[in-house]
Amino acid sequence: MVQPISGSKFRSSDPSENS
Repeated sequence: MVQPISGSKFRSSDPSENS
């Protein structure tokens, strides 16, 4: 998985990277 700025921008459906 990629880790963009906060994960909220790209993978907003990822609760794992939803900071």
